[in-house]
Amino acid sequence: PEAAPPPEEPDRLQYYKGRYDGEATYRAWFDSYFGGRTMAEVVGAVDRPYGVCGEGTVLRDGICQVDPSAGQ
Repeated sequence: PEAAPPPEEPDRLQYYKGRYDGEATYRAWFDSYFGGRTMAEVVGAVDRPYGVCGEGTVLRDGICQVDPSAGQ
């Protein structure tokens, strides 16, 4: 199946909070990479435009992915 389109900018934080609350797999993934951080910190809801990768991630093929070298 095709992936859902990205959420509109004003709804980003709520979209990812909804996924965290409703999808056990997403919650486990989020906690394994960002444990101890809030969704707002990771998503960067305040000043980061959509499409800009957050801390600890890099843009690869149009997708923000965890940067393995970021933890070193």
